Amino acid sequence: MQEQMGSAFSDKRRLPERRLTGFSPGLYDRLDEKQHRLDQDRRHTPERRTTPRVPRRPARMSLHGIHELAREVASWTDAGLEVMGVTGGDGGTDYVEILLAIRGCQFEPCRISIGAARTMSPAQLRDVLAYHLREHLDKQRS
Repeated sequence: MQEQMGSAFSDKRRLPERRLTGFSPGLYDRLDEKQHRLDQDRRHTPERRTTPRVPRRPARMSLHGIHELAREVASWTDAGLEVMGVTGGDGGTDYVEILLAIRGCQFEPCRISIGAARTMSPAQLRDVLAYHLREHLDKQRS
């Protein structure tokens, strides 16, 4: 029963047609034609926005997530690297500094500070950290 009622209400052709009396019979045909043209125009025109598009900010990595990722990269790069901490910039900026220590270091500086943006993807952050760590370790060894 419900299935029959639902389909009867969803299909406009099955609803009884109401016509006003006293109008010329061609009026309804012209109105239907005009409505059909309006429907066609709506289908082919892009939807208009009332508000301007606001660019989305990229997702920010958490300090804990950056710390874990830095620890992972440090262990891959050299066993003597230890992540001391990750600090955020003042005022809630997207800038962070990753502080690392080199165990068994013979020459100063034995601490490394690498700056990065929290909006970087994990892959980009891995590349930046690996590059700077390798660069620093190469300078230490030479």
